[in-house]
Amino acid sequence: MTNIEDFVDLVKLHIRLYRSSIEKDTDNEKTTSRYKKRIHRFEKLQKFLEDTQDQQQKAVETRVTSLYLQPAELKDLPEELIKELSITESDRLEYDIVNLIEQLGGVASIDRILIGFYNLSGKITKRQEINSRLYRMSKKMLIYSVPGRKGVYSLKPLSREEGKVLV
Repeated sequence: MTNIEDFVDLVKLHIRLYRSSIEKDTDNEKTTSRYKKRIHRFEKLQKFLEDTQDQQQKAVETRVTSLYLQPAELKDLPEELIKELSITESDRLEYDIVNLIEQLGGVASIDRILIGFYNLSGKITKRQEINSRLYRMSKKMLIYSVPGRKGVYSLKPLSREEGKVLV
């Protein structure tokens, strides 16, 4: 299946090819000028494609997150109303994980989450169980996997650059 990223890569390839052609053929000003115009148009196309991709991603996130209750939505609700909602034990566990990551500054490793659960409940939770739960939560966009950092999750999407600076 083709996606926008495939086209962005194709546009980047054309930009590199035209830049390379300019470097090789510096004698012909007319050709160089034509190549520069094409580069400019491809750069505009690249920006358009990347903006479109960002908009699509945000639309998907909005649709997905609107399906699931967020822990913050439940904070000030009366207990009688919470009992009427279809909140499972699994949901409650996910809310506890979100609250735990929030207490840890918004970003946490699986190790920190395991320790946090032990401190909260006194129970030792299996790593694989938490790992599977975190994966499912990331699919629901309750949490986000930090790019470039294995086993690290955040409450908001982070870029690869932001992930690199985490200690």
